[in-house]
Amino acid sequence: MNVKKKAITLLIVCLLLFSAFTIITRNYTTTARSPNGAESMENTGDSALNDMQVIFVIYPNGTIGVSGTFNFTQMYPQNTGPLLNTMLSISTIGETTIGSANGTIILPDNGMLEWPLNSTTANLALEYDDGLLNATMDAAIFMPPQGKTTYPTNASDFSFSSSYSDGLLNVELWGETETPYDSMFPFNVTDFTVLADYAENEINGKIIFYISPGVPSLDVIVYFDGNKTDLFLTGNLTVIYGDYFGMEINATTLEEMLAALNSTIPGQGPDSLYNMTEGLLECTQLNTVKTPLSGMAEIKYNATIHGNFTDALAKLVSQESGVAYALVYAALDSSLSSVQGASLIVDYYHTSGIASIDLHLASDVKALWNKALQLVPPTVPEENRTLVEAWLEIANATAYVIKDFSLNASYSSVAQKLDLDAWLSANITQLEDDILPILPDAVPPELQAMVESYVNTTYYTLTFSKATFSYTNGTVDFETSWILQGDFKAQINQAKHFCIDFLNETSPSTPTWQLRMLNETEININNFGLEFKLGQDWMYLTFNGLIAQPPKDEVDFIRFRLHRFFNVTADSEEPPREFEKLKIVVTSGFNGTHTILLYAPGTVPSPNMFSLDYKTMTWENVTMSSLKDLLFKIAYQGVIDHLGKTYYVPIFTNSTVSNFNFNPSVKRISFNVTGTTGTGFCNITIPRALLYAMPEWDVRIDGEPVEFNVTENGEYVFIYLNYTHSSHLIEIKGTWIITEFPPNMLPLVLMIISLIAAIIAVKQRKKLDTLKTNYQSVIRTFVNRLHELKT
Repeated sequence: MNVKKKAITLLIVCLLLFSAFTIITRNYTTTARSPNGAESMENTGDSALNDMQVIFVIYPNGTIGVSGTFNFTQMYPQNTGPLLNTMLSISTIGETTIGSANGTIILPDNGMLEWPLNSTTANLALEYDDGLLNATMDAAIFMPPQGKTTYPTNASDFSFSSSYSDGLLNVELWGETETPYDSMFPFNVTDFTVLADYAENEINGKIIFYISPGVPSLDVIVYFDGNKTDLFLTGNLTVIYGDYFGMEINATTLEEMLAALNSTIPGQGPDSLYNMTEGLLECTQLNTVKTPLSGMAEIKYNATIHGNFTDALAKLVSQESGVAYALVYAALDSSLSSVQGASLIVDYYHTSGIASIDLHLASDVKALWNKALQLVPPTVPEENRTLVEAWLEIANATAYVIKDFSLNASYSSVAQKLDLDAWLSANITQLEDDILPILPDAVPPELQAMVESYVNTTYYTLTFSKATFSYTNGTVDFETSWILQGDFKAQINQAKHFCIDFLNETSPSTPTWQLRMLNETEININNFGLEFKLGQDWMYLTFNGLIAQPPKDEVDFIRFRLHRFFNVTADSEEPPREFEKLKIVVTSGFNGTHTILLYAPGTVPSPNMFSLDYKTMTWENVTMSSLKDLLFKIAYQGVIDHLGKTYYVPIFTNSTVSNFNFNPSVKRISFNVTGTTGTGFCNITIPRALLYAMPEWDVRIDGEPVEFNVTENGEYVFIYLNYTHSSHLIEIKGTWIITEFPPNMLPLVLMIISLIAAIIAVKQRKKLDTLKTNYQSVIRTFVNRLHELKT
């Protein structure tokens, strides 16, 4: 035989051998057609990526495992809001959840990015660890262009610093401004200074008006000291006779002015201070002594003003005498009582128009809230008193859990820039312990029992969290991570019930059936994973491990639907909409003894693909609600471990199955069925790769042959039989198991081997003895090889 013919012969032999090995070693996955022509599929591992894919795993008790992938590479319509490039990742394993998120958000520059968003940089960092929170923040804000020509930003500078530690707040404020009022009287003719000190509810100080700078004798000095009820004023001034704004001031007119002042301001007359303040303040004493001098006169005076100054200020602020006034009064009184010490210096110079302030203050914040708790609640109506008191107690608790706090700010008119920085340290565990018992009283009465039930039971704790945010003129970069510990199944269901109950109580309309169904659905995320990415016109989401147990719509004790669960998305906007693709995969779950078999009645769209054992069906571009009538059949599932592989034998029956057994030595499956009354039935699904019969199966009940129906497809044999209910032993015997050479393949293999032998015989007629030996050797070797591959 020449080389060319040998090559062609060898090629034919190789192709035949390859075909034989392919047919023999495959898992009997053939392509079948459903009644409507849809293709069946081998498994759910289809790698074709659609816009949306959701997989539902249905378990015999109605529990649903949900996973899915949403991949929008060109979303339509595009996002017209902020430009996004973000990622979120969550992983829950048992009692630990680890999450992280990061990304960039760019606010749209469509005319809406105005000051201060377009001229601010800021950084925020938070870290929470084992109950302690530490936070830092810094920011810089530049004024808009008009700030350079607009008062006060064009002519003012200030610095502010505050620190808080263990309930004590210290504040320092310094500021300087060049006022635009230097041409107005009296700012255009005089300088003045205010000096004041406050401690233990007592104030004292002086006000100095420099009428003629450099001439001390002409200074007007007003000394004051007092408390919340009495203010004492003393001082002296020098009046130079002359013409002032068209009015002649001389000894006579000055005497008349002093007489008028002494006769009107004191007491409770028509033009008195008492009348002007509606009885809040009264000048109980006013004494003036005039000493004539050459061309002038010196006047010394002292006055006493009596009244409730806190009350007067509250009336001035609230502009009324009702509930608002009482509340303002209590707030002012609490604030003033908490001040441990304060000092104030104010200066003004008329030649430059520059005014400055220097303030120092120390306040006991704990004392402030304690006093507010005493004074504020009685000022509000009875029906709101408990609510107000609860929020004051929450504020008071916050004062105790913030260990340290600092806030600093400064502004420069030259740089047109405001700088801020702050930091905080707080005990969040203590805050929760102090606040949670109060929260029920901080909501309206109709919600108190609900909130109390919710806050009194906590199933998880935040053990660690870290976050950083940076903002620059409309662009936000962020990164955060966290760790949670606890029973997330219990926590998420508690939170779900609370939210729905809250909506039920506060919504004016009747809750939808979807909300009611969701309230009845138990959710488990104890093994949940999620990854989410979002961009301007794309989005990617994948998740798995979500377990839900919605209410079942039972047909009978071996069949049910999930009508309400699948119908929950029913809406005119339900996906898939235009420009969208949706793949829905429904597959069966195994609970150790039972599995699910799927049945799609005529009211359900025909699946595009289905598995040959009816455990998986796939639909493309149908709505989830269109599957609401899908029927789930509960089947006992026998598990067979044989020669290193696992095979499943579902048995759909209305009987109780026990003692399932596979005996490979006699090629038999057996099990017991038990029922009380009526007719029992079994539909057994047997993998052809495990057990097969040719020419026929041997099926017996209690050792006696019975009638049965058998159908099959490329992978499975379905045997159906019925019986009168009691206790029975069912035995199903085949003629071939996987350890043997499949009888339906034997003719093909022998034909191939014979063809090989014939080709060799024709070409090697003179070597018949050798050929016979080789032929026998080939057959033995080939059969042995087949056994090795199958096992």
